[in-house]
Amino acid sequence: MHPNELCLNKLQAKQELLMDAYISVKEKYAIIKPALFSPDVCSNWGKGKAGRGFDVIRYTIANDVIKDICNIAFDNSDKNSISISSIYEKLRKTEVLTQAREWCQVDEKPLRDGYCKQFDTAWETFKTTWDSFQANPSNSIIKKIRDKIVAHLELQYDMESASYSPLNIEKEGLKWPDLDNALKDIEVMVVALHLIITTKSFSVGSLGDLEKSANIFWAQR
Repeated sequence: MHPNELCLNKLQAKQELLMDAYISVKEKYAIIKPALFSPDVCSNWGKGKAGRGFDVIRYTIANDVIKDICNIAFDNSDKNSISISSIYEKLRKTEVLTQAREWCQVDEKPLRDGYCKQFDTAWETFKTTWDSFQANPSNSIIKKIRDKIVAHLELQYDMESASYSPLNIEKEGLKWPDLDNALKDIEVMVVALHLIITTKSFSVGSLGDLEKSANIFWAQR
């Protein structure tokens, strides 16, 4: 087997794991999103005796989402990392990218040409989104918060309540829509990489109506 083909086989395995990681964080975020943005949910759950528990739940899951975003996007801790960054570092090599473009084994020229056009579009979409994602100051804040979480600084002493509370993400300079925007960019990149590496398209809509499930969950109170 040619070394570049072996590299692509490994990238295919990584891409499948990357897609699984993205689906997992998308489900987490879908559940917590109403607790971040819905006035009705915040009003029903955020007051009275349930208020403190509500804050713990939403901040804890939000912390998990932040860790997942950073792992999916930036992790380069070792050669087995499955992040977008690590896959990009392999894929950007000219010989590997060329091999990936020729991966489609279709005899009919119109079909092959059509795939190559899809490939080129997906690659440009990925690069543009990745460059923008890296340059976005909000994502630097997300990385900073992730570092605090990993360093076990996610619990802070609250003088007002005289107790420990989860790290207040908003006080770190992150706005809730920043998580939404980061995940939207990640979705674009993961879907583009899926086509580039596996030659198969992926429909995020196939995950089902996560938003509806989340609304049903929070409506229980």
